[in-house]
Amino acid sequence: MPDVVISYATLESLIEKLSGMITELDTGSKGSALRSAIGEPFGRSELTDRAEETEDRWNDKRESLVKDLTSIRDFSQEIHDGYAQFDDEAAAQFEAGADVPGNADY
Repeated sequence: MPDVVISYATLESLIEKLSGMITELDTGSKGSALRSAIGEPFGRSELTDRAEETEDRWNDKRESLVKDLTSIRDFSQEIHDGYAQFDDEAAAQFEAGADVPGNADY
């Protein structure tokens, strides 16, 4: 199986973008602005009512999406931190003169 190589910069970028998406989704409903922008064209409220129904359904999905994105972001952060800790410990051992394992040791 080939190695998977993901740089720290890529993980950091992913974490930052996920955090931005979570913040954007957490800012709440834009429904009131949408309803006021639509108004009641020709004195009818059907379009506004449909927009409100759509917003209500989206709010339910938004909460689920925020939960999932938060899980992915937190897991990505754990991967980043775990590998960074390993790199720091391995570098310290190497600098202290520890033997470097060969390919046969894997």
